[in-house]
Amino acid sequence: VRPGQSVAVDKVAGKTICAGGSACAAAGASVTKVVGSDRYETAYLLASTTPAKGKVLVANGMSYADSLVAGALAGSTGANLVLSNAKRVNVPAGTTSAHLFGGSAVLPDNLPMYTK
Repeated sequence: VRPGQSVAVDKVAGKTICAGGSACAAAGASVTKVVGSDRYETAYLLASTTPAKGKVLVANGMSYADSLVAGALAGSTGANLVLSNAKRVNVPAGTTSAHLFGGSAVLPDNLPMYTK
C-alpha cells in the first residue's frame, strides 16, 4: 500500500482489517493499530486478534519465499500466520495444529512453540 492509500484487506468477525494506517481512518474506518517490537511479535499480535481457528502456519521470518507461500495459504484457508526466528515461535492461545514452512536449516525439527 502506498502512503496515503488505504485498502480493506479482509473482513473477519465483522471487522474490516485495513492496510494503510491513517488513510484508513480518513476513509471512515475504525483503526486498531497492531505493532510489535519486531516482525515476529507483530505477526503474533495480528494472529492473536483474529478468531482462533486452531490452525497456525509457521514460516521462517527471514525467508521471503517461505513467508509468501505460507501467507497465500493462510489467506485462502483462514489460518493464522506467525513467523519464527528459528529459535522459537509464539503461537496464539487455542492453537491445535501448526504447519511449518521452510526446511530444517531455518526451522529446526525441535522448534519450541510457546503460547502467551
